[in-house]
Amino acid sequence: MSADIQIDAFPPPKMASRMEDVGINKAKMKFASQAALAILAGAFIGTGAIFATTVGAGSMAVKTAEGAAAFSTGLPFGVTRLLMAWPSVWA
Repeated sequence: MSADIQIDAFPPPKMASRMEDVGINKAKMKFASQAALAILAGAFIGTGAIFATTVGAGSMAVKTAEGAAAFSTGLPFGVTRLLMAWPSVWA
């Protein structure tokens, strides 16, 4: 398998074979490389979680004591959820 990244459409058996090759190559990596990639993966997941929490917490409606909407501090519900999901696009 070459080291170049190729984006092609393959039937499922060929894709399974390619993913097996990728897994074998990753298993043969040095421990330091595997540890560094694991740390980076955790950092990326954590960054996405912080972003989603910040976006979700910063866009809530403030209500009066009677329950009427006083004002909104952020974006509409759908836009908030769309922004919260945005970090998962980069994963």
